[in-house]
Amino acid sequence: PGPIKLHNVIATLVGEEKPDECVIVSSHLDSWHQAQGTTDNGTGSATTMEAARILMAVGAKPKRTIKFCLWGGEEQGLLGSRGYVQRHRTEMDKVSVVYNHETGTNWAQSLVVTNAMQAQLAPVFAQVSRLLTPPDADFDGSVFSLIARSSIGGGRGGSDHASFLAVKVPGLGWGLKGRANYS
Repeated sequence: PGPIKLHNVIATLVGEEKPDECVIVSSHLDSWHQAQGTTDNGTGSATTMEAARILMAVGAKPKRTIKFCLWGGEEQGLLGSRGYVQRHRTEMDKVSVVYNHETGTNWAQSLVVTNAMQAQLAPVFAQVSRLLTPPDADFDGSVFSLIARSSIGGGRGGSDHASFLAVKVPGLGWGLKGRANYS
C-alpha cells in the first residue's frame, strides 16, 4: 500500500562546447504484463545503452551534452519522464531534442521531424538510407524515411517523448517497421 518509488537511470556524456545544452536519447525501463519485457521495452533500453556504449568506445566529443535516459513508470502514465521534466523545468529551453525508442522488436524505419530539422538531419540519415536490403526479407519499401512536417503534435499520452512535447521540446519517436508478435 502507498506510493511505490521508481527511478530513472541516466548516464551523461558531457559536451565539449556547450555542456549546459543537451540532447536526450531515451527509452523506458519498465514493462507491462502483455509485453514480455523484451518487446516493450527491453529493445528500447538496449538500443539506448548501445548508443551510449558506442559513443564512449569511439571517444566521441559531442558539442552538446548527451543524456542517455531510461525512464521508470512509463506504463503507469509517463511518470519518470514527466517527473524529469517537472524537476528540470527551468532547463527545458536547453534541451535541443529528445529521441525516444519505444515498443520495438523491429528496426527504426522512420522518424518524423519538423521541416526546419529536416535540413540538418537529412545528411545524417542519407547514410542510413544507403542500406540496400531491409532487415526482414519480406519487407517492401524504404529501409528508412525521414518524414518532414510543419510541426510535431502530441504532448499527451503515448510514450515518454510526449512529456517533452508538452513543454515545447522537440520529442521524436522512432517509427518501427516489420513483424511484431506483440501481446
